[in-house]
Amino acid sequence: MTYKDKDKKLEYDKQYYRKNKEIILQKQTKYNKLHKEQRREYKSKYRLKNKEKLKKEKADWYIKNRERIRKLRLIHYKNNRENKIDYQKKYYQENKEKKRLYDLEYRQNNQKKIKERGIIYRQKNSEIIRIKKYEYNKKNPRCGGPKISFEEMLAMTIRKRIDNTTCQWYNCGKTNYETSIHVHHIFPRKEYPQLSTKIEYMICYCKWHHYLWHKARGDRYASFISRSMW
Repeated sequence: MTYKDKDKKLEYDKQYYRKNKEIILQKQTKYNKLHKEQRREYKSKYRLKNKEKLKKEKADWYIKNRERIRKLRLIHYKNNRENKIDYQKKYYQENKEKKRLYDLEYRQNNQKKIKERGIIYRQKNSEIIRIKKYEYNKKNPRCGGPKISFEEMLAMTIRKRIDNTTCQWYNCGKTNYETSIHVHHIFPRKEYPQLSTKIEYMICYCKWHHYLWHKARGDRYASFISRSMW
């Protein structure tokens, strides 16, 4: 059957497809099985020739169906949450180095964007952040800003005066005008609490060398110091 009018032809095709949907699908599957390699070659050639056209079509379709896609993704995530988490963990373990390099590149190229997002997120979720911080500090008192006694605080201020608030790391010599100076316990507070107030077992380091010392030792406190660095 032939139609001069395109709209009539489209309507006829749609009606025919609705009536014979199952038969058409069966024929398509049979054809695809018999001509797998030919179909692949044709698809790859078509994609190479029409890259820009396909990109535009995809972008237009995404803009039109954005809300629908978002809803479907949420439903899919709720139904397959455990499987997705397992897959993400597995992928992360297999591609640790690749992900690390990608994250570094992204941070370097999008520093302003990340800062703006962080500010917006903190403004919107200030109460949630405060509650989470309180809960985390309860479980991990050393990581969430250690509780220092008055005697220890006094000893730390004296140590800073003795060292003229300069980093005592070999060949460093940075002052508090250049960077923040930390008072480091030579014998860790957690392991030797009885020596935490002794001035002779304290030393001043800049935040970078303080971080390096704890990182080399494998302390979780290093991650707490690094937050104020970057």
